[in-house]
Amino acid sequence: AGKKVEIETAYCEGAFPALQRGDAATHDKMVKEKLAELQKRVEVIILAQASVARVVAQIPDSEKKVPILSSPRLGVQRLKEKLESLGPSRK
Repeated sequence: AGKKVEIETAYCEGAFPALQRGDAATHDKMVKEKLAELQKRVEVIILAQASVARVVAQIPDSEKKVPILSSPRLGVQRLKEKLESLGPSRK
């Protein structure tokens, strides 16, 4: 409350096309480089793409200087909570 929030959008130009052509190593390298760059100037990173989120697991905790959140993971977690709140399914 009361904290001013600025949103910065970042894009890894060429990363997804590399993944589409089967070059996961190039995709992952580009994403890791972008994340390292972002961590120097932001307080938290929220990833929008599942293809990017999987790269975070490859980064050692010692290199994670800010929280890196995954919107796909958070979305699935919220869906799970919602479904569980409905109670057991009836057959």
